[in-house]
Amino acid sequence: MRATRLLLGMKWQYALGEVILIVIGVTAALAVDEWRENIENTNVEAAFLNQLVADLQETENVFAKAVAVSVVPDDAARKLLRAFENDELVELETIRQILSISGRYSNPIPRFETADSLISSGNLRLIRDPTIRSEIIRFLNDYRDGWVVQLSQMEAEHRIAYRQVLDRAAVYGIFREDVDGIARRKSAPDIDAFLADIEAHSATTKLLNTRRWFALYKEGIGAEATRLRQLLERRISAD
Repeated sequence: MRATRLLLGMKWQYALGEVILIVIGVTAALAVDEWRENIENTNVEAAFLNQLVADLQETENVFAKAVAVSVVPDDAARKLLRAFENDELVELETIRQILSISGRYSNPIPRFETADSLISSGNLRLIRDPTIRSEIIRFLNDYRDGWVVQLSQMEAEHRIAYRQVLDRAAVYGIFREDVDGIARRKSAPDIDAFLADIEAHSATTKLLNTRRWFALYKEGIGAEATRLRQLLERRISAD
């Protein structure tokens, strides 16, 4: 009987030992799996962060080019307004040239491909820093809920104002009939009458105001892209 109890006790000890070994093995395996997953997630996060930085750099470059492209037409719109406000002699060809380029503009949109993919796929959670996650979402929301709505309105106002200026210029024969592909009235050009026209003056003021807003748009988005890129680069460097 005593030998039996000893034998049973030894079996329980062996069984308990085996259970402990199994638990240790499973725990170790889970730890290894978690370690591997963390490494994979860290690599994926790094890839996403670098792609976000690339998108933001592209956004900065595109917006910087748009600012450069807008210099000449912006200057033309300012010259046109000064012609209305100052009693200066302006040549016909100068006015025609100003009118032909003052309606041009370039308002690009940011690169959102990676950010959109992160959010739609749920992979934004792989970005461990909650501040960075919040900043990515804020950048998208500020643009789509704020900037883009105003941009649509201002571009519409710009087109209307520019068309009004052209229409008033046509009344006074400022345009040749083939300047923009539309048949114009063949009256003798009257620059003085055009520059004294209140409607033309008002439309030019609106035109310049919308162009000023375009400049703020490009500067604002460009600055936000730079700020977010620098934040991401600091996070990448910290790793």
